[in-house]
Amino acid sequence: MKVTDTLQRIHSKLDRLGDLPVFSATVNRINQVSNSQESDAMALAMAIMRDVSLSARLLRLANAPLFNRGQGNISHVSRAVVVLGFDRIRNLCVTLKLVEGFHQQQPDLNVPGMLMRAFLNANLASEFMQRGKHRGDAEAAYINGLLYGLGEIVVAYCLPDDYRRMQQHRAAKKHSWAHIQREVLGAELSDIGQELARSWGYPSSVAKAMREPDQGSHAPSEQVAGLGYHLLEQLYGFDERDEYPFAETMSELMDCTGLEESDINEVLVQGFRQAGQVAKDCGLQTRRMIPRFVDGAGDDKNELIRQLAFTTRMQLDADGPVNDSFSEMPQSGPPATDGNEHARHQLEALQEINEMIASNAPVQEILRKVVNALQQFTGFDRVIFCLLAPDAKAMSVRLGRGEHLKMLERYFNRRSNGGRDDLFFRLVERGANLLVADLDEEGWRERLPTNYLSLCRSQGFVASPLKSGKRTIGMIYADKLAGNQGISAGEFRTFNQFVSQVHFSLSHRARDVAKGPAG
Repeated sequence: MKVTDTLQRIHSKLDRLGDLPVFSATVNRINQVSNSQESDAMALAMAIMRDVSLSARLLRLANAPLFNRGQGNISHVSRAVVVLGFDRIRNLCVTLKLVEGFHQQQPDLNVPGMLMRAFLNANLASEFMQRGKHRGDAEAAYINGLLYGLGEIVVAYCLPDDYRRMQQHRAAKKHSWAHIQREVLGAELSDIGQELARSWGYPSSVAKAMREPDQGSHAPSEQVAGLGYHLLEQLYGFDERDEYPFAETMSELMDCTGLEESDINEVLVQGFRQAGQVAKDCGLQTRRMIPRFVDGAGDDKNELIRQLAFTTRMQLDADGPVNDSFSEMPQSGPPATDGNEHARHQLEALQEINEMIASNAPVQEILRKVVNALQQFTGFDRVIFCLLAPDAKAMSVRLGRGEHLKMLERYFNRRSNGGRDDLFFRLVERGANLLVADLDEEGWRERLPTNYLSLCRSQGFVASPLKSGKRTIGMIYADKLAGNQGISAGEFRTFNQFVSQVHFSLSHRARDVAKGPAG
């Protein structure tokens, strides 16, 4: 079969399935923005936030210990961009979309295992570039390693019958893996991966990294992608004909990185450990990380497998029971059960708000949408937006949703008097969120203003100041009425999720105003 026929069948299948998330408009836009010298953190955050599911998962990763080192809670995509950097954010987005697109496809073909190896290869390639003597672009190495096996993943996804036949031939060990690919597909999997990467606008280095290197033809950040991929196939027992022998692959890695064999092993152990820390948050089946012993393997190879298996097992045990399901991750489609109806409505409301921000809808409309959504799709009984006067000495309720709003209006429609009742003025001045999950917890009723307790009659509340540029314009407040349960961690996360949209909209507009008409 000619390669053009294979590619036509792949593209035809992709057209019917609605394209792949890794090649989606979101990822293409993120790639464009992150590679532009004129872009800033807000522009990249705006591109990401158009995809609600991606935004939620990215924030989850940004708060993982591996990436968030003493940065505090990151609840805004724009701050995640600043803290983690453009290149890392771009690579994490591609990773998350790759997993989203393929994780539940063709389980009998071990596509989840392919994704796990792609993720490991990406982390190892980046680690080699950071630790090696021949330093290269670690972030470029990451994306090269992640997409090195793209051709195999896409063929398994789009042409499963052909891929099953290829695997049967491979198990028979009569022909080389490359020969089987050419016989069934008319080309090698790497050729198909290169064509797809080029057609979707990925950097030429990604396609180049998929080719078998000639002597000196690849930069280190490109070469480590292929070497890491072949090494992982050895460690997981897929290279049964020993076409890329372990010892030779290790020797080439040593030449490429300038590291000794003991250093290579150390990088592998560290790479597996780091991958294990974030694989679960990426939605990967983490138990597939554990390599297996292979009969007849040499002592060096089996010793390395033993170390990696032990490291991975210890990491998984430290994390507690492993849930290999991808269903816990936020999904872009509707949930399967009525029990998740609120979650579906939340995602739909977030998507609508993202579209309003993208179309430059008035801030008042965005605020109204956020206030309505917080009260309608969460457990909060009341939600209000309070506007701060220009002199910061008075506050008034301008938007509200829920029961008994008059109570809140009587308290929050007021001027600052320099007394204890100025708690919320001081909160707004500091620009810090305040969460009181349950007023019955020891100490809270003594610390809160007496008038607030008597007039508002809440069980728990959360308040978040809003800024436009350097000026605080007010705050969003949400609470539970007395007698109800306090605010749960999930409700607080949802509050932050919606309010972050308002923060982003205000920051984006302040930036545009600062640029002026020419900007």
